[in-house]
Amino acid sequence: MKKSLLMITNGFPFGESERGFLSAEFPRLAREFHVHILAHSQEPLLYPIPEGVEAERYEYSPVFRPRRLTDLPSFFQLLTQPFRPSVFSELRRALRRCPSGQAVARVKSILGASVSARQLEKRLEKITRADGTALVYTYWCTPATLAAVRVKKRCPGLKAATRFHGYDLYQERRSDGWQPFRREIFQGCDRLIFAAEAGKRYTLETWGRQWEPKCAVCYLGSREMTPVRPSGGALTLVSCSNLIPLKRVDLIIAALALLPGSIRVDWHHFGDGTEREALAALAVKTLPPNVRWKFWGSVPNRKLDGLYQELKPDLFLTATSTEGGVPVSIQEAFSCGIPAVATNTDSLPEIVREGGTGFLVPKDPAPEELAAAIRRFYELPFAEKAAMSAAARALWEEAFDAEKNGAQMTDLLEAVCRDHPAASGNAPDCAHTVDSIGKNAPPPQT
Repeated sequence: MKKSLLMITNGFPFGESERGFLSAEFPRLAREFHVHILAHSQEPLLYPIPEGVEAERYEYSPVFRPRRLTDLPSFFQLLTQPFRPSVFSELRRALRRCPSGQAVARVKSILGASVSARQLEKRLEKITRADGTALVYTYWCTPATLAAVRVKKRCPGLKAATRFHGYDLYQERRSDGWQPFRREIFQGCDRLIFAAEAGKRYTLETWGRQWEPKCAVCYLGSREMTPVRPSGGALTLVSCSNLIPLKRVDLIIAALALLPGSIRVDWHHFGDGTEREALAALAVKTLPPNVRWKFWGSVPNRKLDGLYQELKPDLFLTATSTEGGVPVSIQEAFSCGIPAVATNTDSLPEIVREGGTGFLVPKDPAPEELAAAIRRFYELPFAEKAAMSAAARALWEEAFDAEKNGAQMTDLLEAVCRDHPAASGNAPDCAHTVDSIGKNAPPPQT
């Protein structure tokens, strides 16, 4: 008999949000579980969902600035939060050795997260009791996860699992330097699932190794795309990310400006963001005539395969400063057999293997270092480029195929329903052993 799964997302299945992450994993979940989705989204439903799957939306009422009479209960809850033992303990931990200037932000963050969780608790409890829910699975670690572990205390037999990516994982990704209620969430969840080994390692180093029995690594994976055959003309480069500061697309522009005029370059960037206009202006000002470029803006995931077939990229680029999981954008490139140049940070060495599936540059590279890696690839003999392309595709087949990883993720969640991993230690870990793929591939670097 199928068990009931309540899945909480930041958007899926509405709009395009998270579709690139979940389009392959979700059908398997829907086959193995009775799935009820609660999505923090106001986007339209653009794609059909499997029969029998319920999908509804939720939103949080403003906590600090009520706009309507219906927002007043949340405001009043805010006033009572410091008197809750769990909230008081969290405030005390967060403010101990707190850097000057961050105390107020941390207090607001903690109180806001607790009130947001409180807003969702009644709805979660109503759904779980009506559906006979066996497991609440939050796709990101958010206040919804906090709500789930609190509801779990009132619902005997209910299990909870959460998945970590990037913004919900690293303390440094928050302006106040604090991820709220992690101890309460770690204690209440039955499984803590990471999108990369680097995320798991960071969590244990930051919050303590006592949580290791609950931890599992399961790569997101990407759908299969058609391998490309480079045209042999201009060096065709692609990058795919939000145009925001942490992705450091300006470093790519600076590096391309340093390439010799004898190298003809076509650079295509997929993705949009707050820095688009500024980066376009920088490209116009900086890039020489031998570098042609285009910002494509947001491109639906389903169209990317065709564009890669049309453009025939030689190399994928990323200069990101941090990464929570193994980027789906690089996984998609590897599915096409496109090697990568990437920064040596967080999870990226788990997929970009120096001299095997691409080249790594320092975590905080100078433009000259990024340019040198691009030129190094350009000057490789054809046979070595072909071997690097084959190694990238082989690594994708072994470790990043979304169909395989979706099945493993489903197995992992089914095991959570059967067993308490912290007690038994026998739930499967989805991490892959991929060190053997790629020429001269070293172990993952920390």
